[in-house]
Amino acid sequence: MRAMIRWVVACSLFCGSLAVIGGFQVALESTPAAAADCGALGNFYDGQYSSQPSGSPLVIGVIASLTTRTADFPCTTTTGNEYSAWTMLTWNGHYVQTGYARNPTDGANHFFEEDSSSSFHQINYAGYIADGSNNTYASYADPSCGCFREYANLTQLWTTRWSPYAEWGQPWDTQFSGEVQRLPDNMPGTGWAPAAFTDLKARTLFGGDWSATIPNLYLCNDKPPSWGINPAVTCFDGLKCFSIWTN
Repeated sequence: MRAMIRWVVACSLFCGSLAVIGGFQVALESTPAAAADCGALGNFYDGQYSSQPSGSPLVIGVIASLTTRTADFPCTTTTGNEYSAWTMLTWNGHYVQTGYARNPTDGANHFFEEDSSSSFHQINYAGYIADGSNNTYASYADPSCGCFREYANLTQLWTTRWSPYAEWGQPWDTQFSGEVQRLPDNMPGTGWAPAAFTDLKARTLFGGDWSATIPNLYLCNDKPPSWGINPAVTCFDGLKCFSIWTN
């Protein structure tokens, strides 16, 4: 997997009839391709992004609860049949994301993280996750280690090997999305069992709480109407939530 490149800058480029991703121009389709035609390998999204308003408090952490949903693959290929759903902080094409993903080694759902800076890039998997389970994912910058700490269900699983304080500028934007690598493939979730993103929160000060509101969420869907998404709303707990699915 790779993160969207880059939603705040490029959403207008690839949320239309043409995607420009990783140097490829990929025509977006309204219906899945036949199994023999898997399309170009790329990064395709169904989710929401937030761009920090000028003058707003600087976000240094993001957290959300995600419902695990297994996606199937109408496209038949030996590579690129991975999907994921995640939370993310991003700056200038670099990112740290935490969530769940299909590990191509065993085909099962795992906790996962991916992070990228100008000096380093890595992907890690941990544990096994049952379909339908709800898990909370968080990433935040910690000046004591000069790193991002990445959590699943309050357990720290990873830290970055690079420092956002040294390699990133400000502000950092937040993103919440499902992702696949082949356009004909399905996003996690179905109409009757969607992949839910709930309790969306941000942290604006190290050591502070997670009560900061995620501002200005915008939809980005690379394949409507095959992939569904509803606008973020305020749920019963007062926090924003939304869901994605494949129709």
